[in-house]
Amino acid sequence: MPRSTHSRAFTLVELLVVTAIVAMLVAILMPVIARVREAARRVACSSNLRQIANCSFNYAAENFGQFFTVGGRSVQIAFFNYGDSTGVKTSWRSTDHDVDWFEALRSVNLVGDRKVDIGGGYMRYPPAPVWNCPSRDYQSQYELPNQTPYDQLIVGYMYMGGVDPWLTPYGDFPGLSPVSTFTAKPVWMLAADTTMRIGYGWGLGRASAYANMPSHVGYGSEVDAVKPAYRDGAPAGGNEVFADGSCQWIPIGKMSRIHSWDTRSDAYNQRKAYGYQADWGQYNPPTAAILR
Repeated sequence: MPRSTHSRAFTLVELLVVTAIVAMLVAILMPVIARVREAARRVACSSNLRQIANCSFNYAAENFGQFFTVGGRSVQIAFFNYGDSTGVKTSWRSTDHDVDWFEALRSVNLVGDRKVDIGGGYMRYPPAPVWNCPSRDYQSQYELPNQTPYDQLIVGYMYMGGVDPWLTPYGDFPGLSPVSTFTAKPVWMLAADTTMRIGYGWGLGRASAYANMPSHVGYGSEVDAVKPAYRDGAPAGGNEVFADGSCQWIPIGKMSRIHSWDTRSDAYNQRKAYGYQADWGQYNPPTAAILR
């Protein structure tokens, strides 16, 4: 008898079973792939911070041991032009006012070598990509005098160089941040991920400065140390580079409130920063309010 040339087609039930199996595999693999990608981003992030630290050491070596100084010796995500400290609570040294920090950053390639028009006729050095954390969808950028009271470069990491004093909700304390290579303790944080809460929650505040904070959003057991009310959008932790050049991943459960330029009692306006140091000096931080 002649052999049939008709092939057997899949039944609807078989197609549904195959579809269900594929969907299950995708559901299983997607979190694994996401974790692998985030692990790679954390490695790239730590590499950025090490490069920022190396550039800082190079600058200090040529400038009597002094590290870059952030805006007003207080705003740890911004560099002001010529050390402008208008309206910021500081204990500035008069020499800081004579430093063009944009030129200082250029001297060690932390901004581009040629100025470009960034709008409104303002010419500025473009910030180097190393200031952008791979896990945070944010590009370092300038806020101009026609936009804010300051002429400032907002960067994608916290930079603690020159911060003095520390302003905290529990009082003001002598600076615990690297000002110079001669006075900095090895365990003091030099730069770190933007593990910050703006106002009432994670991811709030104006986009030009605070978009997509914090950098490394955590899930599941990564945020078990955080109170349930604060878990949505909470970070798993952050990378930190210290004054000795070492870099570590710090889980959120190990962090405490650290210095921030805005510690007003009005919760809507507070900029809450979190981090870890092995040496807190006179500062004895209680358990961070977001933690259990």
